[in-house]
Amino acid sequence: MKQQWIEKLDESLVKPFYETQSEEEVEYGFNSTLSFGTAGIRSTFGIGPGKLNAFTVRKVALGLAQFLTAQHATPSVVIHFDTRYLSKEFSEEMAGILAANGVQVILAASYKSTPELSFAVRHLNATAGVMITASHNPKNYNGIKVYNDAGGQLLPEESTTLSSYIDAIDKPLEINKPDFTELKANKKIQYLDDAVTNSYIEAVTNLIGKIEHNNEKVVLTSLHGTSLPILEDILTELEYSNYVIEKEQSQPDGGFPTVKSANPEEVDAFEMGISLAQESKATLVIATDPDADRLGFVELYEDGSYRYFNGNEIGLMLMKLRFQDLADSNEPLYIVKSIVTSELAERLGQLLDVEINNVLTGCNYISALI
Repeated sequence: MKQQWIEKLDESLVKPFYETQSEEEVEYGFNSTLSFGTAGIRSTFGIGPGKLNAFTVRKVALGLAQFLTAQHATPSVVIHFDTRYLSKEFSEEMAGILAANGVQVILAASYKSTPELSFAVRHLNATAGVMITASHNPKNYNGIKVYNDAGGQLLPEESTTLSSYIDAIDKPLEINKPDFTELKANKKIQYLDDAVTNSYIEAVTNLIGKIEHNNEKVVLTSLHGTSLPILEDILTELEYSNYVIEKEQSQPDGGFPTVKSANPEEVDAFEMGISLAQESKATLVIATDPDADRLGFVELYEDGSYRYFNGNEIGLMLMKLRFQDLADSNEPLYIVKSIVTSELAERLGQLLDVEINNVLTGCNYISALI
């Protein structure tokens, strides 16, 4: 088996990564198999059934195609990808296999965020969505997340069924790569229309309404990911201009060259943003992770000090602000929180007389209840 994989190294897309790996890392790829969990798959690059490469991506794509066509006569899938190494290439591998096996594909032409994927699935009434990303993991990782027709990640029952289709494919090297150009010519693969992105921007700006105060300067950084330039477009629509961008750190780059970790949950990721904020007299730094589905922020004070806010603290602030928006609606108010979220969220909910719903860990459980 090992020799068969090595013979197809050039086609695997991961040759540069494979050639720098230790013997232990290489052997792991041959002695393990990627498993599809509730959030999809996530792994390091390499060859063999236990690593991410063109062939294991094709295996997931074929399993997904079989899963969807077993349930729908004319399924459709939206595919987005982030700025990581091989994200675009993997998105095209997924698109080709899906389109060649009975699934209509709408493929992003350039990098997009995970929230945009969730919106696009619903906006286009697609059967499912695929996001090529490893979120905030290290640069030698990538992954595949699958979303249902509601724009939420698959629930365990759906995920288990899909996993059974994927696991039944035991010879990924024998999955033929289809002619991508021909599939495009036959319109089985179509690129995402800019109108969808414009509708997303409109939906977000309508949700926010207007930013009343423009007197606080903000530093934005994408940590080399997908939140820019679309965040600029949204702020322009909201007539908010009092911000500066950490430009070096906001260049899309799967190597994440300016940070040890592209994770806004780690204060070290804010070093360059804080420096720019001090220089430009900004009072807030906002950072997003590579696929822009998580954020963090730091507040700066006149005495030169600053404070990093963790996810639980940000959640409490957003919860209180949302309560203030809805307090006069005379409708029943509720929150949905995971069981690992801070107990303070439940205490605040009780104080505000808001119904509290606890779910298992994972955005899929939250979106399902919503």
